[in-house]
Amino acid sequence: EANISSDDLSGVLLVGGSTRIPIVQSTVEKIFGMQPISTANVDEVVARGATIYAAYKANEDGSVELTSAQENAMNNIVLNECTNSCFGYICVVDVDASGEPIRENNILIYKNEKLPCSTTNTYYTMYDGQDRVRNRVTESREITKDPKMVKILSETELPLAPDLPAASEVVVTYSYTVN
Repeated sequence: EANISSDDLSGVLLVGGSTRIPIVQSTVEKIFGMQPISTANVDEVVARGATIYAAYKANEDGSVELTSAQENAMNNIVLNECTNSCFGYICVVDVDASGEPIRENNILIYKNEKLPCSTTNTYYTMYDGQDRVRNRVTESREITKDPKMVKILSETELPLAPDLPAASEVVVTYSYTVN
């Protein structure tokens, strides 16, 4: 996703407990063509990162009193929170010859989008008098249109105005915040 090759890397740093697993180490070496770099204490690196993140979040509004060294360290941190998955919506895109709906997963928020993010999409009613739409919010690790390949996070029905004709617009906004 970063559009770089293994040749562009000077090393691959492994942190966290799972880096002790031999298959993780050999897989990294196979993929990147180099021995992974590991620290003396892979768990301590994670703990230090969590500490830095906690200090950064705690001082976002300036309410925590920091020493000048801590303040300087916090001012040098650039933190961009982003989505770890793709989020979408299952919608009916057509009907087959027998009249059965054909459903498709429509990606709305892509993996690695910077938070907060928001998107607005327009959908259309399928028939005259349609009074609700089923809202299925999905999550997937990869971009996929196949509804069988996603996890459904939420399923609700959204009421519509009465007596809408077929092909009426339904405008839906999805937002993802750091909270």
